[in-house]
This record gives sequence, structure tokens and C-alpha cells, in this order.
Amino acid sequence: MRTRATLLILFAAALGAPLGGVIIDRVAVSVGTSVITVSQIDLAIRVTAFLNGEPPDFSPASRRQTAGRLLDQLLVRNELQLARYPSSPEDVAARLFERFRRDRFAGNDANYRAALARAGLTETEIKAQFLWQITFLRFVDARFRPGVQISDQEIQNYFDHTVVPAQEKAHPGQKISIDDYRDRIERVLIQQRVDQQLDGWLKEARSRAEVRFHEEAFR
Repeated sequence: MRTRATLLILFAAALGAPLGGVIIDRVAVSVGTSVITVSQIDLAIRVTAFLNGEPPDFSPASRRQTAGRLLDQLLVRNELQLARYPSSPEDVAARLFERFRRDRFAGNDANYRAALARAGLTETEIKAQFLWQITFLRFVDARFRPGVQISDQEIQNYFDHTVVPAQEKAHPGQKISIDDYRDRIERVLIQQRVDQQLDGWLKEARSRAEVRFHEEAFR
């Protein structure tokens, strides 16, 4: 999740201690006229840890890695607005959230609420993450997947150099047919190609944006 702010935040942060009890949120990354704040990074760390069932890691390395993910999210959100991609249906995200809560907490609402309180999170913040995941996946599918084509030779190469050696190691002497693996291999290769295109797009988008990491926020 991101908020837009003015560079007045930078000025206020430079003043030192907040005046009148106002909490100053430090800027961690500037992206043109948008910013990613320290509190947004901390929230993302806590949400990710909660979803993974792990303790949050607020180390400088973790903060920087999380800031990089939030930067990529900001670039994608900007693209969604510019290209007017349709919004993701909230009911899909709601179903994913309910399945997570059921599987992780066995349907025990008291345990779920207690875990939220310990993590310092709200249900709204967790639901927002599921909605973003759906939005991101739909963007990737719409933006990169349609143009991906996998040839028969690529499938054969993957079968010969990846599937066959793995199967021979696991089940020596067992004969296998490429026809039994064709669909799975094609899905793997398509996903690899999509990931490559996404990485290239993000790298180009970063190079076009005015990105500045404020090192003092990661110490």
C-alpha cells in the first residue's frame, strides 16, 4: 500500500523531533512526486510476516528488500492507472482471504483476532494485500502472457535436459514419454518467459522514473 505525499514531509523530518505530538513519517524512497515511507515499509514487513507465519524482520537488509518490492508495486500501480486496466473484483480477493483465515487458524476467529492484535495489524490491511495480489497477477497476465509462444523444440529441449535427468535420478530405468509432460512443460516455460518480460519491464520502468533511496531510512 502506498500514499502520495509532498516534499514537505522531507522538510518536517529534517526538523528533528515532531512538534505538538505530530508523528513525522520519514521518506525512504522518492519516486518522482511520489514517496514510499518508513511506515509503509514496516507495514509491508509485518503483513508479509503475518501471511507467512513468520516473525517480522526489520533489519536494514529486509527493509531495503521490502522497499524494492514496494517500488515495483508503485510502478505497476502507475501503469494500471495510465493504461486504465480494469479493477480487480473484490469478491475474488475476499475468497482468498477467507481461505487463508480458515486454513491458518482452523476457522477459530478468536485465535485469528489475537494473532492480528499481536502483529499490530488490522483485517483491512490483510484484505488489501490479497486484493493487491489479485490485481498484480491480472496485470501480469494481461500485459505479458498473451504474446508468449513456446515452440515444440523448446518443449523438447526442456524435456531432454531437465525432465529426463530428474526422472532418471528419481526412478532409474523407468521410461517416460514427452506427451505425459508436454502441458506441464509448456506452462513452466510460459511462466519463465512471462517472468523474464516482467523483470525487463520493471528494470526499464525504474530507469525512467526518478528514483532515490534515502539511505538514512535504512540504518
